[in-house]
Amino acid sequence: MDILSKTHLQQSIVKVLQDYLEFLGNDSESDLQLIIDENKDHYLLVEIGWHKNQRIYGNLIHIDIIKDKIWIQQDGTEEGIANELVKLVVRTVNIWDNNDN
Repeated sequence: MDILSKTHLQQSIVKVLQDYLEFLGNDSESDLQLIIDENKDHYLLVEIGWHKNQRIYGNLIHIDIIKDKIWIQQDGTEEGIANELVKLVVRTVNIWDNNDN
């Protein structure tokens, strides 16, 4: 994969995750964290916190770039993160969704 293509995929993933982070916001008992490792191409949106003395930890979205493709490892969205990536002109041949059955 050339640098421009990889950069485009990285930027598209970060944009989609930032949009979800802003859309979901935070509440008083939990926090959403955007975790980005551009060196190893791992991108996560996780929820952590407490609710009535119960620990909250959930991986809402997990995306990797593996062998020139976007791999959706976890998609906890209603609309589907792949649809959001396609809207940003990421061709579907560059997306592998592990959540499709």
